[in-house]
Amino acid sequence: MTDPVPDHLPVFVASSPAGVTSDEYWGCVLSCLYAYKGLPPPDGDRDNLEILVAELASTTGPVVLVLDDIDVVDKAEEYVGRLLECGGSTRIIVTTRIAGGWRDFVDACPDRVMVTPDVLAFTEEEVRTFLRVSGVPQGHRVSRWIMRRTNGQPTLVSDVCRALTLGGVHASSDPIGFVDTVESMGMMEPAAAAAITNMMRLRSGGNFAEAAQVCDVLASETVSIPAGADDTGMHTRAFCYLQMGTSLLLDARLDDAADMLGRARIAGAGTVVGRAAADSLALTHAVRGTMIDPHLWADVEQQQHLPVSEIPGIPAKTAGLVTSVIVALNRLDPDDALDKLIELGEVHEAEELWAFVLYAHGEYALLAGLHADGLRHVESEMRSFARLSSGIAGHLLDAVRADLNLALGRTDEAVRLVGGSSEPLTAAVRARICLLTGDFGGAEMIVHRYGADPRCPPRVSMELFVIGTAAACSQGRRSDARRHLSRAATLSRQTGMLRPFTSLFPSMTREVAELGVELPVDLVRIASEFATFRPSHRMVRLTPREREVLEALLSGSSVGMIAKAQFVSLNTVKTQLRSLYRKLGVHSRSDAIEAAQQVVLV
Repeated sequence: MTDPVPDHLPVFVASSPAGVTSDEYWGCVLSCLYAYKGLPPPDGDRDNLEILVAELASTTGPVVLVLDDIDVVDKAEEYVGRLLECGGSTRIIVTTRIAGGWRDFVDACPDRVMVTPDVLAFTEEEVRTFLRVSGVPQGHRVSRWIMRRTNGQPTLVSDVCRALTLGGVHASSDPIGFVDTVESMGMMEPAAAAAITNMMRLRSGGNFAEAAQVCDVLASETVSIPAGADDTGMHTRAFCYLQMGTSLLLDARLDDAADMLGRARIAGAGTVVGRAAADSLALTHAVRGTMIDPHLWADVEQQQHLPVSEIPGIPAKTAGLVTSVIVALNRLDPDDALDKLIELGEVHEAEELWAFVLYAHGEYALLAGLHADGLRHVESEMRSFARLSSGIAGHLLDAVRADLNLALGRTDEAVRLVGGSSEPLTAAVRARICLLTGDFGGAEMIVHRYGADPRCPPRVSMELFVIGTAAACSQGRRSDARRHLSRAATLSRQTGMLRPFTSLFPSMTREVAELGVELPVDLVRIASEFATFRPSHRMVRLTPREREVLEALLSGSSVGMIAKAQFVSLNTVKTQLRSLYRKLGVHSRSDAIEAAQQVVLV
């Protein structure tokens, strides 16, 4: 559009199909040169490269050869070097997707330069200019969105313009959906394109299970995309995998989502689609509780994404920031988590990952001790997304709200939220309810059922093993407690998670710490610093004899009857009663019977 070299003869040589020989390629370059000069094509069987060298050497005016996708040529660097030796009036622009020896070739001469895609990327003003001259003028907001989603890559911006022109799409009415679907337009069979569109429509309506079913169909059949390795085809394939992975994630199929998003990340490497896939993949792993990869991806994401303020009214980099919050919380760093939550800002009504944002807020409130404020915020924001509260959104938000209620002592409300659930994502909360209400057998039953369930994420499994440790200790079964704790410690070392250890309540930590299992944290310290949950009833530890005496009192037996039944003296029974009264904090038989109804006996 700007004609940067008006005094030169520009010769554009299009990308050649795979399988051409080097001589055929240079013959194509030679034909293009003759065509641009208005001359008939050369005759003869001479080597095409030699003819091209001679032709350039004899040309008096400056020539710019633009050789697109020179990857098909063997020894391309050597041949381009020969062409450049023909004279100072020749310039050559080469595009390539293979690194080869080009870096050394460029470094060998001060007049050569390596131009990266970032340098070639459009500015926002150039995007608006390109839209205008393409016949689809748009405002600043849409051009910013196009910049955000394409990184200013000219090919992708061109695809946007073509889609707007041919498809009649109005970007101003739906800039997010319209830009996201650009790369898939014209690259799939109509049936596959319709399936992707339908899957996204179902998702936007909160029908996550149905969207995941469409994804299953697409995965079982092959999404029809050209098999060539050109950029547009790979972008389209990455876009399809990203949409399928997002559908599976929102349907709470975390393992399947991780697989599909991993494909999207690889297919879209170096593109905005690949980056979005990497962010969503990091979030998926963070929710599962595998901290190492998400932590690395979150660091990369922080370096690459635009600041939130760049796009007014629309939250940017949601997946990456939520990942950072979850990683920080699981590593017991609430200050870093708060910084990321502040940067994340409020949930926008168009945000597909809204439930993950609220989940992160709730989890932060639990660790920071802001239980009432956190519960109020989560439940207030949920009202705006009521129709979307199925799939993983429902499971995550039920779990975090139940935990917040438990931390506030509202056991009945926690039971109402998750008591009837059989979902692995809520298993730890259900086991914790049993533990805090003194139902140790019920807690261990949940631990045994879900702890080794392959559907259970590592985060939940680790929490369950910690809860199982506490339940076994409360029943005096130290060997079982040691086994549970060892499994929790192993998962902690494998995943980098520390937070599940805060599931223990302060009165329990010292006994657990004395089990002799080497742990990555100081249990006593984190219990005092991050104590979140406390038993709903006071726990009283009795000896077997004291327990027998109490049960006899509850059944109406007198001191004499107890002594006779236990084959001991009256003084022995009286000594046991004094010890029992002291532990219960009472001074009489009637007070002991009343207190026994309000404590958990262990």
